[in-house]
Amino acid sequence: MPDPNLTQLAEQAVRLLAPALPLLLPAAQKVAEGAAQKVGADLTDTARRKIADLWAKLRRQPEITAAAHNLAANPDDADALADLRLQLKKALAADATLARELAEILHDLVI
Repeated sequence: MPDPNLTQLAEQAVRLLAPALPLLLPAAQKVAEGAAQKVGADLTDTARRKIADLWAKLRRQPEITAAAHNLAANPDDADALADLRLQLKKALAADATLARELAEILHDLVI
């Protein structure tokens, strides 16, 4: 049975990352320049830094990076969103340090 805290942590991370993917993924940024500019304009400098810190921790996992690219290419695809959440849960379950660091970043952003 999945840890409910990891499930919640993954859901919070996906809610934060999904709209920011055009800022985080260079290929997605080129495709969605207008969206990236709008998302970027809506974020404070502190929030941008925290999101960048979050992504820096997560992008080390190839499965997460692949799922993020898929979601960036298909932002309205519920399956792509679910896949990113699943990959995050798997990574967090396998790495307690990553889970703790992610929780700290998300707490600082007060999602």
